[in-house]
This record gives sequence, C-alpha cells and structure tokens, in this order.
Amino acid sequence: MKYSNLPHRNCPVCDGAPSSPLYQQHFSSISENNDLLTGYSVTTCSECGMAYADHIPHKEVFDRYYCENSKYEYSHNNGVSINHDHVFKQIAEFIESQISDKNLKILDIGCSTGQLLNQLKKRGFSNLHGVDPSPNCAKFAQENFGLNVNQGSFASLSRVNDQKYDLLILMGVIEHIVDFSEVFSVFQNLLLNGGKVLVGAPNAGQFQQFMNAPFQQFSVEHINFFTDESLQNLMNHNGFESQKSLETAFEYSKGTKEPVLLGLYRKGSIQPITREQKSRKSIAEYVDICQRIEDEISQKISEYVTKNQPIVVWGTGTHTLHLLESSSLAQATIHAFIDSNPKFTGETINNVPIYTPDKLKNYDCPILISSRFYQNEIATTIRNDLQLSNEIITLYEL
Repeated sequence: MKYSNLPHRNCPVCDGAPSSPLYQQHFSSISENNDLLTGYSVTTCSECGMAYADHIPHKEVFDRYYCENSKYEYSHNNGVSINHDHVFKQIAEFIESQISDKNLKILDIGCSTGQLLNQLKKRGFSNLHGVDPSPNCAKFAQENFGLNVNQGSFASLSRVNDQKYDLLILMGVIEHIVDFSEVFSVFQNLLLNGGKVLVGAPNAGQFQQFMNAPFQQFSVEHINFFTDESLQNLMNHNGFESQKSLETAFEYSKGTKEPVLLGLYRKGSIQPITREQKSRKSIAEYVDICQRIEDEISQKISEYVTKNQPIVVWGTGTHTLHLLESSSLAQATIHAFIDSNPKFTGETINNVPIYTPDKLKNYDCPILISSRFYQNEIATTIRNDLQLSNEIITLYEL
C-alpha cells in the first residue's frame, strides 16, 4: 500500500493533529511478505514542534516485522554486533556512574542479543533481565551470555503484573514506537517506587552535524526524530522527571559518528509541554545537506547506468531502498542484491533476487557497495575474505 493512502498520524508527544511536512521519504520494497513500508512524510507537529513520520502502518504491523524480520540478531557474526561492542561499553559505564547499587533489578527492553546486559554483568550488576521481540535474539542471549532474556513486546509486558524493576532500559527503542500510550502504561506497571528509566535515541537536533549517508536517519524503521527538547517533553508530559541527560556521539564505524541522546528519568509529576523550534530547524538543515550529497551520488550512479553494464549491488537496507526510488539505480542492469543477513535470502527487490555474500563467486561483474556505514568493511570482505577481484564501485570518499 502506498504510504499516502495510510491514515494521518497524530503527534506522538502531544497527540496534536495539525502538522507541517518537511520531506517525503520513499523506499522500494523487499518482497511483499517482507515489506514494512514504502515511505512516509517527515513532518513536525504544529502544536509542540516534535518531528516524526506521518502516514505509517499500525503498530501491529511493526510488532510483527520486528518479531519475524529482526536485523538485530547478527547471525552472520555469531549474534554479536562487532561495531557496537565499544558503544555498549560506553553505555554501561554511563549506567554504572549513575547507579551505585549493583543488586538493583534491571530490565532491558529491546535488548537484542544482550550485549549491553552482558557489559553490565561484567561490571558486577547481578539482577539483570531482558526482553526482545525476536525469539532468536532471546535465545542467543540465554545460550551465549547466560542471561535471563525472554521473547516479548510492550504488548506482552503490559500483561505482566507480578514483576517490578528498579531500572528500565530502552536503548535505540523509542525511535521505533508508533504509539507511546502503551509504553508509559508498561512503565507505570513495571517500575518500583522510586524506579528509573534510561532512554537512548538518535539526536535529531544534531543530524546535520554528524552526517551519514543522505537521508539515512529517515530509515525504514525510525519513525520518531527526537531532540533533547522533544524527548524532555515526552517524558515530562507522561510523569517522568529528568535525573541526568547527555548529548554525545558514538562512533559505530571509522569516520561515522551517530549523535545520541541519553536520558535518565524518575517517576515524578506530569509537567506541561513546552513548544520547541529546534526540531524543524535542525531537520530542515539536515535535508538540505542530504540533498546536496545525494545529487553527487546520483551522478556517480548515472555514469554506470549509461554504460548499461551489469552490476551486483551489496546492501538491501534503507540506503539501497531509498536510492532505488531517488536515483537512476533502478534503471541499472542489476543481476543480484547481496546482504549478510540470511533473513533476506530468497527475497527479491524489483524481482531481482537477494543472496548471501558466498554467492558472489558466481558473478564477475562490478559490485556496487550501497552503504556508507559499512563501505570499507564490505570492500575488505570482498577482497580479503571472499578473495574476489571484481571491480568495486564505491559511492563515498572515506
């Protein structure tokens, strides 16, 4: 279904209906049964200023997607995100600096394969629990880190009444949430008196300062774009007071840093929402910069398209799905897509099959790396691990 046919979404912070669009994001689809969305309108709330994705599917569609098609299982790396390990150490250090009692009961919601919980375990925290929508993530955390992690979602947590926690952790979660009413109901049900919530999310107020690939922040999965002010509004409006906040940047790969908000909150009184202007200004600047970069990339792609030379494209994520709609990449003679995530094996994009990297040996044509974040890592894999001599087409000077 075209996203423009989906119903209007009210502001996730203040529930306001009036909004003002800033950018229209479009994606090609990965096979119908794997399709989450084909785009959305990046908009800002006319009442509180929050930036978010409008015209998106209902929350049940997202819940099913994260259960069945999680990209956070890292099965190609034995369940471990190598690029994120040092980030989890930094987050664990932040938690340790704020939480002195290591016997407190902690629940990591959306814990993936348990890497953050494992870092806390190494630091002596002893009462650790986790939940993740992906059954494979939960299984890995149990078997490889010896953690108490179960498969579940906010819907399943809302039915739990006999478990209470001192600290709830949501790292890289709230940018995925369609409706926060259920989330804060879970908080109220699961937190002990004096309990706290640690939230981490991409910092939309600094997107323009830490550039990744163009429009990468408007990903297939990210539907809320928080600044420090809009995150404060969300938490205060739902009865949580700030204990400690931090704006930082994590380096997930060489040359690529992601701006991040970290906030520790405690149950308190409901506070009124304050109108903020930062979201619209920051995202408008980000869109302008992205468009200039994308124009350059599109020119490179056009040069190969005009040659009518067959290529293989490595990458099936936001970067590729966006370029297939925004550039001439869809007109290229693409023989195959490559992705390390086995979840996509057997699926198609524009009727072109998706294979795992070992199938590259069947192709002698150039390989276009459709990723900025993993560009150098993929190039190294092609040359050193797969021992292939194919021409490599890169889109970024890193």
